[in-house]
This record gives sequence, structure tokens and C-alpha cells, in this order.
Amino acid sequence: MYREIGDAPAFGLVMDHFGLLRSTIDRHGGGIVKTIGDAVMAAFRDPGAALRAALEIQEIFEDPNRLEHPLTIKAGLH
Repeated sequence: MYREIGDAPAFGLVMDHFGLLRSTIDRHGGGIVKTIGDAVMAAFRDPGAALRAALEIQEIFEDPNRLEHPLTIKAGLH
């Protein structure tokens, strides 16, 4: 994506992606522990809330009308 649209626009999309992740994680009672590059590590007290947040995030990013440049979302629950 960085090559396709350039550094500044791609960085802006990553920041938008963080905003969507943060608001969804917050809404489900979680908190961001850290970010690594374009990855986010979040913690939840309730595993069900973590799963609901992950599913909602996937739905958001799978919507072809939501983002001009789609981003791939991978989630793991531990």
C-alpha cells in the first residue's frame, strides 16, 4: 500500500485504522496495551468481549464501501 499510494497517505490510513480499532476495543471494554508497526495488542477482562470486538473489527474492515484501500485484519485470542 505504501508503494501504491505513497508514504503520507498510507500512514494516514494506518492512523485511521488505529482510530477504528481503538474505538471498537474501547466500546467492548478492552484497552490497547501497545502498538507495533501497524499491529495492535489489546487486553480484555472478558474473553467474550474480546471475541465480539474482533468480529466487529473484521466486519468493519471487510466492508468494501468503508475504505478506499482495504486493509487486511488478522486477530488472535489468547
